[in-house]
Amino acid sequence: MEEWQRMLAEADTELAAQWQKIQEAHTELTTMSATLRSADRSVEATVDAQGDLTGVRFLGDKHRTLTAGQLAASVLEAVTGARAQVVARMEERLASVTGQGRLPTWEQIQSFDFSAFAEPLQAENIVPEELRDRTDPARRKERHA
Repeated sequence: MEEWQRMLAEADTELAAQWQKIQEAHTELTTMSATLRSADRSVEATVDAQGDLTGVRFLGDKHRTLTAGQLAASVLEAVTGARAQVVARMEERLASVTGQGRLPTWEQIQSFDFSAFAEPLQAENIVPEELRDRTDPARRKERHA
């Protein structure tokens, strides 16, 4: 096997693995939620992946003794804290997929010579669509159904 074919096979395997990680991260990110209690432990709030409030619970009877302003502050604290947790978990999860620092800069992307990269593929009559099919099994099924 020629060197470039070996490199292409390795890249193909790596792309397939990365695609799987991205799909798993997408599922996790879209279903993520967080629940947080206020510091006074009177309120518990749950938010979804978009930061939308999906649940509020008043814990015990403490909320009955709070003024309207105090209760509002406790609710706001719990919601804000839960949103911050979702954002932090999303950032952590995205960093695990992107491998922070490994993404190319805009200048690197603009200066990349795609034609030189594709020359060996063209010489072997390999169509880019076929490479995409290799890394995305669902796409392959759609195109060959």
